[in-house]
Amino acid sequence: MIRAAVIAERAIVRKGIAAALSSAAVTVIGEAEDLRLGHDSLLAHTPDVVVIDTAVLAGRPWAAAAGNPSTSVESRAARIDARWRDPIERMALLSSREREVLNLIGDGLSNHAIAGRLNLADRTVKTHVGRILAKLDVDSRLQAGLVTMASRVA
Repeated sequence: MIRAAVIAERAIVRKGIAAALSSAAVTVIGEAEDLRLGHDSLLAHTPDVVVIDTAVLAGRPWAAAAGNPSTSVESRAARIDARWRDPIERMALLSSREREVLNLIGDGLSNHAIAGRLNLADRTVKTHVGRILAKLDVDSRLQAGLVTMASRVA
């Protein structure tokens, strides 16, 4: 069973995502309205995957996003919260292999799944993850995954 956490500003969006995931045999173990609360409360539950509403990543009010569904990538990037800019810029410090591992973390894969996908030993992936966390100056793989997702929006 896959364990998921949902982060979305609006309760109705969180409930809708949770309902959709439940119908796909995914157990929703927690919900939060923003990344800070999500990080603090959801780390204790160690979800397999975190589903994040892109409005949360972009730091924009939900109404603005709903009012303009054709928001361009450029304008979304301009609204990314400043706290994501530094880690995104530090992604340039990563080796190509570390970037591959980081992208797979952002896709929600475990170390074991990443090892299988890249034909590496689990221990090697664990070493890459440690280096990624240090280079991005983040505290957890959840934060690293969020940096990856934020960079995709940017």
